[in-house]
Amino acid sequence: MPISLANWQESFLPPGSYINAQAFDLKKLGALIDYLIRNPDMYEFFFDWKNYYYYTVRPRHWWDPDYKDVCQRMKLFKLFNADV
Repeated sequence: MPISLANWQESFLPPGSYINAQAFDLKKLGALIDYLIRNPDMYEFFFDWKNYYYYTVRPRHWWDPDYKDVCQRMKLFKLFNADV
């Protein structure tokens, strides 16, 4: 189950399928995670989206513009961060 610090997840993930860490302070977030570990039935609610949504994996090809963009960005990152 994703735990997100960003607000972008609302655009891509089904409601109820992730925890928005910004909605909790650190202590409450830890308590929630601990509760979910100890109560698997509650943890299963985060997967209810599978009853209403489906996903498909789109294969990535070297000619796909998004794929090329990721490769170019990785090359630039390595150029500017030589220690990595």
